[in-house]
Amino acid sequence: MDRLGELLIKKGLISRDQLKEALALQRKIGGRMGKVLQKLGYIDEDHFSRFLAEEYGHPYLTFEEIRPDEKLIARFPLDLMRQKQFFPLKRSAESLAIALVDPTDIETEDQLAFQESRPVAIHVVSERTVERVLRAVFHKDEPAASPSAREGGDEDRLLHSLMLQPERKLAHALLKTLVDRKILTAHEIAQKLKEL
Repeated sequence: MDRLGELLIKKGLISRDQLKEALALQRKIGGRMGKVLQKLGYIDEDHFSRFLAEEYGHPYLTFEEIRPDEKLIARFPLDLMRQKQFFPLKRSAESLAIALVDPTDIETEDQLAFQESRPVAIHVVSERTVERVLRAVFHKDEPAASPSAREGGDEDRLLHSLMLQPERKLAHALLKTLVDRKILTAHEIAQKLKEL
């Protein structure tokens, strides 16, 4: 069995049957176990990232907790940050603090420690958080895509069905903005609403 999967079972985040199904799918399509479990809908990205942070002894940060240092982030190549799924948080004489999706990515940690000539302190974040921060820093002048520019017909219908009541106009506008800017999908919003 998969070590990570066994740990997720032990924590009560997935069942043994879910792990078996995920392993079968992983053999077919490849990829990391966490992504396969997310694709199957057995664990969401935030829960998985929190689990990784706890398991590997690193702090977990949400998007709302981050105050991006735009000058520091701009010192690193955007393609590298997207590929390795990280961004710098703070640089001091003693260390470089980074937000990183995969706390087991020793190669990136070592590369940055060598490049910056200082140890790296890891904070775990979700992939969505990395993308949101990088988009905020590098693409803040780009207008949000209009609904007609997207192919999200099902997304638009689902979002519309969530917001039929007139007293929810503000919530509708906020949710629509999240979907238009591709921060969340309508399906993710619907899932969050079900959890309330």
